[in-house]
Amino acid sequence: MLIEREVMQRQCAELADRAIDKVEFETAVDLSSLAGRLALDHVGLMLESIENGNAAFGTYLARLGESLSSLLLSSLAHSHRAVLDAPVPVATSSTVGRAQDWIRANIERDFSVGDIALAVDVSLRTLQETVRRHNRTTLLQMVETLRLDHFHSLLTGPQNGQSVTDLAGQAGLGHLGRAAAAYRRRYGETPSQTLRRSR
Repeated sequence: MLIEREVMQRQCAELADRAIDKVEFETAVDLSSLAGRLALDHVGLMLESIENGNAAFGTYLARLGESLSSLLLSSLAHSHRAVLDAPVPVATSSTVGRAQDWIRANIERDFSVGDIALAVDVSLRTLQETVRRHNRTTLLQMVETLRLDHFHSLLTGPQNGQSVTDLAGQAGLGHLGRAAAAYRRRYGETPSQTLRRSR
């Protein structure tokens, strides 16, 4: 797995809310630790996505890469860890509402969590902490929930002549198996069942 240095530095700078020259990680990772196991699982998900790619593959893989970088920055020892571990201010709950509105308005385009923070004019760490405090979830989970809701509206909408796979891609859900499992937990049925019922 190769992560471009510039991508990692940009994400670290977004999290630190200041310019970052370079990010240097410890040379060894304990793969039996929680952080190591999470990283391995995430890389496994990326490999599985490559093998089962669909029309939204590139976009989804880019988001997986972004979340892997975030996982590594938040869980492994590196040169800017103390900055990222420092307390961060929390914004008001209206910031979460503005973020949700922006995500819904841009749900079918490719965007990063940094784009959301920029749109609501707070630092990425502030947005992440604000979502965690007010919604008791992570920013990435909030985005996924909104994508699932959009997927549901596509499955039940007038354009549902498309396949489940195509509609999942349109909603930005690149890994169909994972999306279907999350959809079933949220709606109590599979995407295929919703599509059949709506037709």
